[in-house]
Amino acid sequence: MKIRIKFTKQGPVKFIGHLDVMRYFQKAMRRADVDIKYSEGFSPHQVMSFAAPLGVGLTSNGEYMDIEVHSMTDCDTLMKQLNDVMAEGICVTECHLLNDNAKKCHVFGCCR
Repeated sequence: MKIRIKFTKQGPVKFIGHLDVMRYFQKAMRRADVDIKYSEGFSPHQVMSFAAPLGVGLTSNGEYMDIEVHSMTDCDTLMKQLNDVMAEGICVTECHLLNDNAKKCHVFGCCR
């Protein structure tokens, strides 16, 4: 299942760069016990993609990422699981189930 997640980046985390935000979400997925898919191969990694990176020092109320999961109960539960383990300044605000043929979030114009 593909899921699109909208999150905010406010406060002191505005000074965290895009690659560090990606690593942060990888750790948050493990802490929240999300049943996320991993790529196959020699060095598996979580299947997630982010929209265009936000510059360092900027805040946003609408950053997007897509993830693929094996299973989940519902979007509200996923949001609560993630928000329970998030640091101050990052908050998941929306979660939507996508079709399997949906465009990836990193393609400009696909995120609402």
